[in-house]
Amino acid sequence: MSLRFIAFQASAVLLLSLGASAQDITIANKNSSLDVNTNTSAGVINWNVDGVDYAKNQWFYYRVGSGPESPLQSITSSPAVAITSLSSFARLNLTYANSSYSVLTSLRLTGNTPGSGRSQLNEDITVSNLSGSPLDLHFFQYSDFDLFGTTGGQSVQFYQNSANSQYYKAVQNDGTRTVTETVNSTIFPIGHFEAALFNDTLSSLTDGTPTTLNDVTSAGVGDVSFSYQWDVTLAPGASFQLSKLIEIVPEPSSMAILALAGISMTLYRRRN
Repeated sequence: MSLRFIAFQASAVLLLSLGASAQDITIANKNSSLDVNTNTSAGVINWNVDGVDYAKNQWFYYRVGSGPESPLQSITSSPAVAITSLSSFARLNLTYANSSYSVLTSLRLTGNTPGSGRSQLNEDITVSNLSGSPLDLHFFQYSDFDLFGTTGGQSVQFYQNSANSQYYKAVQNDGTRTVTETVNSTIFPIGHFEAALFNDTLSSLTDGTPTTLNDVTSAGVGDVSFSYQWDVTLAPGASFQLSKLIEIVPEPSSMAILALAGISMTLYRRRN
């Protein structure tokens, strides 16, 4: 059974906790909606902004010890689910847990004015060691965005934080739109990163052998992806947190063209 939840603009908070049947969940706010498959490695399968889908696949993988990597759903295929809906945002919390560790994934979608082409997605991750032994954990985020619903003609570039030299920002561009992901690397340092063409990184995360991302800073032009890796040893009962912001923004030049077209049309109508 699948669950689909459309979060319309509401003045109150709606909290919903679900059992093992959760699979497909949709949250929405203003001009944006997010589709998440909770019990397969697909993860975020759609991010619609003004009716255009920007996400092919964006999700999280992990490795304990020497490997191999697995998607969060290998912890449990029945995560605990909580949904919050407000007029200003919609949030989906997914908790994957077993007897040894848990991962809380919080996705907060903030839409914008219809027709603006803008949207934001905050992702906050909390990993906890529930066992009585140290946990040698390697955590990965894989992102494959298709700007304006197309797969090719795009590039991605990582940028450094001047304060700590971390490659904390990835910018994917097709000339008319950008997806920018900014990681708060002061919470926990980034171990490795990788810009690649589809599906080089995804293949390495799913080939049954341990992976270390290659720290390549750019890829494209083509069908590109980008990924992060964190490496940590958690003491019994300890946890660590990650915080990221992903933004979809039209290029200023394309917005200027649209504005000029609108002005020209208005003048044409007045003349007629």
